[in-house]
Amino acid sequence: MRTNEDKLELLADVIEPLGAIVGDKAWALEWQAGNRVAAIQAAIRGHKKQIIEILARIDGVPVEQYQIDGLALFFKLAAMINRSGIEATGLFTSQAQNGDGESSGPATANIGDGAK
Repeated sequence: MRTNEDKLELLADVIEPLGAIVGDKAWALEWQAGNRVAAIQAAIRGHKKQIIEILARIDGVPVEQYQIDGLALFFKLAAMINRSGIEATGLFTSQAQNGDGESSGPATANIGDGAK
C-alpha cells in the first residue's frame, strides 16, 4: 500500500507527462465531445512516450523495462481514464475541455467605479 508521501511523489512524477496529454488539442476535442475511445486513440498516437512514462511509474517499473502489448495498453488506459474521476479532481481542466472557450464577460465587470 502506498503512503501519502508515495502518492505525492507519484503525482509529481506523472504530472508533466499527463499535462502534455491533456493539453493536446486533439485529445481535448475528443474528450470534450465525450468520445473516450477517440481520446485514447489520440493520446496513443501523439503521446506514446508519455503514456509509457506514466504507466511505468504507476506500476513501479523503470521506463526502460516497462513492457505492455497494444491491446492491454488500450484496456489499461480505458480503465484509468474515467471522465468523472478526472473531472472530480479539478486538476486538469481547461477551457478547451470544459466549454467553448468564450468568456463569461469582461475581466473588469466586477470592478466598481471606485476601484483604481
